[in-house]
Amino acid sequence: MLVIAPFIMARRLRRAPGWADLATPSGVVDVLLVARSVAYLLAQTAGWAGLFQRLMALIAPAWAATLAVRLLSVEWGGESAPASRP
Repeated sequence: MLVIAPFIMARRLRRAPGWADLATPSGVVDVLLVARSVAYLLAQTAGWAGLFQRLMALIAPAWAATLAVRLLSVEWGGESAPASRP
């Protein structure tokens, strides 16, 4: 599921006003996750599987954090997040 989510998001982001700039990075993340999955399967016998697991642990949350930051900036009207909300 995690591997196909960026692909679906990229398609939807392309159509959403103000979000199209995140469509290409989402597509790149999808390609990276698919490549990582293939490399993980191939590395099972070579002892490199742990490296590819860690790559997944870095790539997927970074993508989610990028989307979260954008959502927060939209919520606050495009401004920097205030220290506290009234």
